Amino acid sequence: MREWNKFKLKKVLQIFIAIIPLIVSFSTSDPTLAIRFLAFSCILSGVLFYYLLVNKSIYKEVVTHYAMLAFGVVIIAYIFSAFYNGFGSESIYTILKLFLSYVFAIIVIQFVIQEGCKSLLNSFIYFSLFLSVIYLFQLINHSSLWSDGTMKSEFVINHEIDAIAATMGHKNLLSSIQFLMLPILIYVFITAKRLFKILSFVAVVLILITLFKLKQEQFYLR
Repeated sequence: MREWNKFKLKKVLQIFIAIIPLIVSFSTSDPTLAIRFLAFSCILSGVLFYYLLVNKSIYKEVVTHYAMLAFGVVIIAYIFSAFYNGFGSESIYTILKLFLSYVFAIIVIQFVIQEGCKSLLNSFIYFSLFLSVIYLFQLINHSSLWSDGTMKSEFVINHEIDAIAATMGHKNLLSSIQFLMLPILIYVFITAKRLFKILSFVAVVLILITLFKLKQEQFYLR
């Protein structure tokens, strides 16, 4: 039973990391931030519930590590600052985000100690592939923007080109997250078995194409 619970927890973390690019809602003012924060909160609450009530063990060494203690001090400092300056919506959101990041760090470190990091790293392959495929689909769908026969104004064209950023909301964020994926994908390519080796190679190729196209769009917007 305990091994089955660990298996379910591992799958929850893997699936959540992999489908982050697919968590989008256009019914809110921000199609990505609010819905992802909500999903992150729900998943993290469930995992924390598992650790506290089912697993009933969190390594003391993780919580008492100097880095985690420093993280906790930062959160406390933000809380005192909010008391002093007033609890606004932005301060509450920042404190909640920091607290969730703190809990997530503890859970991930605990999981890596118990299960290793390879199962989580494989999830980033799907994360990167989803982002690249969505971006390339948007690029193909808006390929007419670069044609000379378009009747749209330059402002409209530039705005639509700038909006092609997969589901990350901004080109800079898309390029940054994909660039940060490269070391993970290269590590998986070196250490993984055949299937994930192939997938990581494809992901790296798509990232390079994405970065090249983003650079090309930057020159076009100038």
